[in-house]
Amino acid sequence: MIDIAAAYEGGDPAVLPFFARDPGTFPEISGPAPVWDEEFRAALEAFQQEHGSDAPIPEAAHAVVTGQQPALFCGPMYTMYKAIGAIQLARELSRRSGQPCAPVFWIASDDHDFEEARSVHLLTDQDDILQLTYEPREPVAGLPMARVPLDEHIHRLVDRLAAHARQGSGAGEIRDFLHASADASASLAEWHTRLLARLFRGTGLILFSPRIPEARRRAAALLRKEIEAPLETTALVNTAAGELAGLGFAPQLRKGRTECNFFLETGTTRDKALFQEERFQIPAQGTSFSPAEMMGLLDTRPEAFSPSAALRCVAQQHLFPVQAYVAGPGEIAYWAQLRKVFERFDTAMPLVEPRPRGVLLRAKHKALLARHGRAAADFTQPFEPLLTAALNRAAQDDRVVRALRSNGAHIMDAVQKLKADIDGEAAELGPMAGAMERSVRRQLARMERAATRRDAARTETAHRQMERLARVIAPGRRPQERVYTPFSFVFGHGWDLVPALDRQLAFRARGLQEVEL
Repeated sequence: MIDIAAAYEGGDPAVLPFFARDPGTFPEISGPAPVWDEEFRAALEAFQQEHGSDAPIPEAAHAVVTGQQPALFCGPMYTMYKAIGAIQLARELSRRSGQPCAPVFWIASDDHDFEEARSVHLLTDQDDILQLTYEPREPVAGLPMARVPLDEHIHRLVDRLAAHARQGSGAGEIRDFLHASADASASLAEWHTRLLARLFRGTGLILFSPRIPEARRRAAALLRKEIEAPLETTALVNTAAGELAGLGFAPQLRKGRTECNFFLETGTTRDKALFQEERFQIPAQGTSFSPAEMMGLLDTRPEAFSPSAALRCVAQQHLFPVQAYVAGPGEIAYWAQLRKVFERFDTAMPLVEPRPRGVLLRAKHKALLARHGRAAADFTQPFEPLLTAALNRAAQDDRVVRALRSNGAHIMDAVQKLKADIDGEAAELGPMAGAMERSVRRQLARMERAATRRDAARTETAHRQMERLARVIAPGRRPQERVYTPFSFVFGHGWDLVPALDRQLAFRARGLQEVEL
């Protein structure tokens, strides 16, 4: 099936009607920037101060939002690219409109996919891959990231990361900050927030958690409407999935027909709600609520409710004056199912802006790419053809290889001329001539392959260099941005990593961008 994100970025007219705006356009901002609620501003300011963020909270501004689930050592690099995309787009919208526009990072501390959050990979000083996995003493299954505790294992992981990362002049200070910020944090989500605050110091990136009590109270009106008609949003999401599938696209969200679009956290775990037989069922808790009881619970304990992915996108519009959301490929796919959901809540759907895509390279990696005539984007291809091309390039001055290529071309010309003459005079011999042509072509290719590999030292060097580049650019055949923690690069480059990304990444540049550190 067709990839929705790729089709959207490419301007496919079949998928664009599922979104509010075409990618590459800008929101039309006119009139003064909306004033932010004073109580909400105060709550946001307190949250910044508590976690070490220096981002100012504006009295009036538009917003560009992005976000990600908390994860060990801030998760993979794409989290950084989403934040950079929000910062750059907010800056551009402000420049175009003359109105203030604030970048906001939604830290999805309600999310409870610990398996996804617990592991990350380090690109070591020797360009090897090291997996780091957090294994807390206490069971954490079903806990939102805001309740996942930190214990002494975190400090062992910090020391292991620091020992194997490339070391720059500030490596010791960075290690000490990781230890101190972990000691100051009660949960994985809180630590994640403190790390983002330090990484994005001076950028104006506002950090936000949906667990801020004032945010929970403000989102209650949205959840009230969901409780009143608990399966309407589900039907809209599934209808959009069917429409997309009918057009050949691969929809991201598939919801059970009785599945609600909010979670309930009456104990420590965050559990799914179903609506069956006119009651809200919480199977994980073995409890159920009538609509009136659920509404009463929302009135008295709004902090117990959190939206699902489908409803979270609408919730952000209720909390901030959002003009655009910076999204990764998976998010773009599920945003395609939400236009009717926004209409249901009488809420404007924002521009969905694809995040930048990047790959970080040191000077030696750039030099190796140049030596082999490659760009980082080439490593999205299978490795074996890349290795073959590298060996061919490395052997281009080898006398035997040059002789094979030169004489092989003459041989193929002669074989093809013979085949053409035979076809013209004795067509019945054509199949034999065709078989001879294929056989000669295969034999010449085998000889050239053997010749390019006959120098063992040259072959071993090219193989080692290409494998090294593959580990850096596409570890495990996955994009670098989806594997390595930012701290793979922070230890070597320092806290200036974010300014370097901001300088070299262009938020509207499609495709993989090379960033040299």
